[in-house]
Amino acid sequence: MKRLLVFFLMIVMTDGFIANVSYGIDGNKTFRGNRNGPIAFSPDGKILASGGSDNTIILWDVATGKEIKTLTSGTETVNSVAFSPDGKILASGGGNGTVILWDTETGNKVKTFKAHSKSVYSVVFSSNGSMLASGSYDATIILWEVANGNKIKTL
Repeated sequence: MKRLLVFFLMIVMTDGFIANVSYGIDGNKTFRGNRNGPIAFSPDGKILASGGSDNTIILWDVATGKEIKTLTSGTETVNSVAFSPDGKILASGGGNGTVILWDTETGNKVKTFKAHSKSVYSVVFSSNGSMLASGSYDATIILWEVANGNKIKTL
């Protein structure tokens, strides 16, 4: 018998709860996490990343609802999070114009990109994971080469 899995119904509450994560026919999970921040599922749907104004990213085990680890971004608010297509890297966009790449297994920072003059509000990987795009309130989009951190171009 096949089971239908449904992902990605989520509400972020102002009291710090990430609520109503519908991840399958077994019901909902509620995660206590970052306040009013970005959220993203890993490509396999097993990990949920949540970021926020407390300068952290929490990685959650979707099946159990338990925190896997907390990543500390430093002094910047986390405005955006995105997993690479293979799920091994998490990108975060920060309030100080930086983009940080994280190793999802170890929680270590892999690379930091700094080229935006204002907050980064969006990060997204290309379908093959070789490029990353970051959008900022400075009205630019920057394309990055993930392997070496080089800026490809500014749009």
